[in-house]
Amino acid sequence: MAFTFNKKDIQLAGASLHFGGDYNVIIKETEYKGRTRSDQEYFVATFEVLDGEDMGAHITQVFIDDTDSEKPFRYREINAVLTATNAIQDGVTVEIRDLAKGIIGQQLAVRVKDFEEGSYNGRKTFNPKIADYAPLMKDGSKPDKTNPNPKFNNNKQPVPAANPFGGAPIPSDDEIPPFPDDDPFGTK
Repeated sequence: MAFTFNKKDIQLAGASLHFGGDYNVIIKETEYKGRTRSDQEYFVATFEVLDGEDMGAHITQVFIDDTDSEKPFRYREINAVLTATNAIQDGVTVEIRDLAKGIIGQQLAVRVKDFEEGSYNGRKTFNPKIADYAPLMKDGSKPDKTNPNPKFNNNKQPVPAANPFGGAPIPSDDEIPPFPDDDPFGTK
């Protein structure tokens, strides 16, 4: 199979979302983590965008079963995912460890309204924050271009603070001088 090079198509798979919005996703993987410091069971799920401009982008979400806490509320996120995917029937009791494994491969839609600022290895990060869950959308993902991820500027290049390799972001096509025909590697 032949490969066609396109210098304008260099976004890596698994990248971050560029905008908030409504996205069709698949639950790509989950990891049961055990118990929180407040003794609540939890797992982490990784969602992957199925279509559109950000196809392949990942969204990570923590799910906590706090039903036995004094003021439970986080368990509702688990119920929302199960409702959107129709993964199990209403009223069924399941262990969180088994539930985490059982929802891998389920498809649904998520709404991202905000990006949560954090840090990783001393670098600023902006992680998509899921606000709602729904069944898979027939018309495909709908990014909200008025709600950009602060990690990116308007031309989808990382801002300097978010560049994982350090230094300046990858220049745009207008900023890259063409290679001379007689010396393609600029060695003269």
